[in-house]
Amino acid sequence: MKGLVCTTCNCEHNHSCRCLAGIVDFDKHGACKSRQKRGGLPREKSAAIEAAQDLDLGVEQDVLVKCDCTDCTYNRNRVCACDGINVGDALLRTRCFTKRTD
Repeated sequence: MKGLVCTTCNCEHNHSCRCLAGIVDFDKHGACKSRQKRGGLPREKSAAIEAAQDLDLGVEQDVLVKCDCTDCTYNRNRVCACDGINVGDALLRTRCFTKRTD
């Protein structure tokens, strides 16, 4: 999937709203199991690294989205079949905001 937009704060994989994890995994509630807390760098250095990656004009990262949310409309054999999803910080966890259960 090339349409993954992630606005979570403080994740190693999130760079300018692009997820560079390669494989993203969601639990049965739509919470991101792939999020890794950013550590070791002061806030200023982390922002500088992210700004430097903004200059990368390469192709958007392709991400495999695995999902255990069996009641989601987009779930096809534990893989998200949606063209693009929005991921961000919820009250307690980082989660998929595109999840549909109609």
